[in-house]
Amino acid sequence: MVVAGLPQAVGAEFVQKLHGQFKQLGVKGVSWLPKAEDTTYCERYARRLYERTCSHLCKAEPGDRFTLLNGIQVVLLYVEGSTKAGEDVLFKQFGVEALVTPLRHSEVGDLAWVYTRDRKAVVNSLLREARRALSHATDLLVEVNLEVTNRDAKTCLLLPPRNFPDVQRALGLVRTATARRMPVEEFRTKLRSVEKELPRRKEGGRWSYVRGPVLFQSPKKAGARHALPPTFEDGNHDLSCVLRGRLRCGTTFRPGFHYDCQIAQGRRVAFEQCHGDERRWVSGNTYMNIAPNDHVRGNGT
Repeated sequence: MVVAGLPQAVGAEFVQKLHGQFKQLGVKGVSWLPKAEDTTYCERYARRLYERTCSHLCKAEPGDRFTLLNGIQVVLLYVEGSTKAGEDVLFKQFGVEALVTPLRHSEVGDLAWVYTRDRKAVVNSLLREARRALSHATDLLVEVNLEVTNRDAKTCLLLPPRNFPDVQRALGLVRTATARRMPVEEFRTKLRSVEKELPRRKEGGRWSYVRGPVLFQSPKKAGARHALPPTFEDGNHDLSCVLRGRLRCGTTFRPGFHYDCQIAQGRRVAFEQCHGDERRWVSGNTYMNIAPNDHVRGNGT
């Protein structure tokens, strides 16, 4: 569990009670970072909270490449900000790997006035809203988990965001589902619609999503899944590579999942690596694969 947007005056008490009261919902630990009052979410705040979350996961969930974070679910509860741009900053940092879920302003009130309000009442209001938000998030996580495990060969949710930008349509749907507390059945129907609208085709029993001259070919249901997800000790990757190599929208997918990429004959394509500004140029008839965290492996320059 990750909590964003609370002032120090109520945050510590809320987090302590959240951890105690929600163990039955599987809350094992809570990472949070106080936010100054009357400020919007900024990149520095989001990055510091992300680093704190990774530090917590690294200590609590050690493991090798194939057991790291197994069975973990990550939900970010945030207090709705005064501007959408501020919330976009949080979603940009956490929206691929975590289920980003708002605590509605209409339910928790204006936290800037916490010093003149009854702090106990504020905390209790937050807890009630957190219970409602987590109840919906729990149901949605079950559906997302089915997508990225049982349907990993078909779903569009696992497409790599740097190299298949249209996956943002699916990630945006997840964001809308948490904001509106969309019924799971409606979310499933809308996700299938997004899946069908993305360019794709089926060959030899395998689905391929298409981006220009590139086919992102998913493994067959019983096919090989032999990607190499990084660990927190891997100096060749940053923190987002690790989390996005195991988590999508708050739940874990199979660690070896990857797409085989085929490039049209005579074409040369630049693929972005999972971190930094590195690009790898790949030509037609060159073997390569790419994991959901945008880790590119294979022959290229």
